[in-house]
Amino acid sequence: MQKRAFGLLLLLFPLQLWAGGGEYAVSKIAPELLRNANIVIRFEEEHIVLQSLDKVLIKHHYVITILNDEGARFARLVESYDNFQEIKSIDGILYDAYGIKLKSLKSKDVEDLSGSGGSNLADDSRFKVHDFYYKIYPYTVEYNIETVKGRLCFSHPGSRYGMKIFRLKKAGFL
Repeated sequence: MQKRAFGLLLLLFPLQLWAGGGEYAVSKIAPELLRNANIVIRFEEEHIVLQSLDKVLIKHHYVITILNDEGARFARLVESYDNFQEIKSIDGILYDAYGIKLKSLKSKDVEDLSGSGGSNLADDSRFKVHDFYYKIYPYTVEYNIETVKGRLCFSHPGSRYGMKIFRLKKAGFL
């Protein structure tokens, strides 16, 4: 019975690839966007919800396709927090070039690092860091992060990537 199930999987896998793959298949990116690019931001959306006068919920969802080793640093998630900002949840998914889900982020895979480097004991800033450490290019990462800020301090909706980029889709704000 197991041999039949495995044989059926082997038959269905090429059909999925032939059909164009998943939602984040690299083949669905326009070829002109791939020329001279290291990454393509497939989707990014940020929702800011005012929960009370002193509490803001920020939901950030983004999907980035990493095309080569130069873009690999953008696959790494680095999210800061401190006494005034709590990270409620972090979810992540790794997809291959065909848009097929390879791996989901597990909470044990997220590192919790000090923001002070140990030299400043008065600094309470910290970072949650995650990397899938996948090196078969191209591939896609998807992250969903929810944070709660305990003081009214709005994030800037501009690029967090530090370079000129092209977004395939960017959603509005609530």
